[in-house]
Amino acid sequence: MRQAGLSRREILIIALVVCVGLYWYVIGLVPRLDEARDAKARQDLNRINLALQKYKLDNQHYPVQERGLNALFEVGPEDKPSWNGPYLARLKLIVDPWGRAYQYLLADDGLSVTVTSLGADGKAGGNDSNADILLRIHTPE
Repeated sequence: MRQAGLSRREILIIALVVCVGLYWYVIGLVPRLDEARDAKARQDLNRINLALQKYKLDNQHYPVQERGLNALFEVGPEDKPSWNGPYLARLKLIVDPWGRAYQYLLADDGLSVTVTSLGADGKAGGNDSNADILLRIHTPE
């Protein structure tokens, strides 16, 4: 007389089907996560762009290199008395979706700013999810 329940073979087949299903789910999910992080970085850079423009309108200059994007949250000695911030709602907006601070570079002439996320790999250059995401602002004199 056979006992009720699943045989070893049936359990292995079910486990195989579950593993294959999970594999296909993950294969479809990982690119979506990369796309979402990329889109989030672009949204952050748009917000940073607006904040830098407001900062420049108030202070007649972009933040100095030493203070970088932190100048959008706290007044510095070069900003008094015209600083009218904070210019961003949350400090988390100056950290990219991969957990690294956005890199801020002020040109020597003070007229151009570049804000960069180095993408998933955290290295300059790259393709796809590893590609750098840049915001460049140039204000003519």
